[in-house]
Amino acid sequence: MKKQTKKLVTLIMAVIMCFSSTAIITTAASNDAEVLSSAIITPRFTAIANCGRALSEENAYGKLNCIGDTSVHTGYGYTSGVIVELQRKSGSSWSTVKTWSNYSGGVYSVVDEYYYVTNGTYQLKVTHEAYSGSILVEDFVAYSDEVVVSY
Repeated sequence: MKKQTKKLVTLIMAVIMCFSSTAIITTAASNDAEVLSSAIITPRFTAIANCGRALSEENAYGKLNCIGDTSVHTGYGYTSGVIVELQRKSGSSWSTVKTWSNYSGGVYSVVDEYYYVTNGTYQLKVTHEAYSGSILVEDFVAYSDEVVVSY
């Protein structure tokens, strides 16, 4: 009798859990329906293999090292590109101070530059790109950590 009661309780709990999770999924889906109806869903990182970015202060006089790199999956004919924008914070917005780019024509592109700045807060905006021939097939924008320069 105990085994039958235990099985019945387990079955009831499983049914309750199934209905509870279905209700949650249905509610989440209905709440996001408006957002999804206007959004275009595209896969990410089908061509881009790795993305890197780093911003660091090299000395006490505002010399920043700005690095951005992109690599693409090999064997598919993709080529890489990278655009690095050094940005300065002004209030709550960011403005671009300097831009570098590299389209290597190969599977790996890198920008590694130094730039002197005045006191302030800086970040990198890095656009990672993958091309098939001359056609941009994928891009991804990422930001570095912020660096505060004061001297």
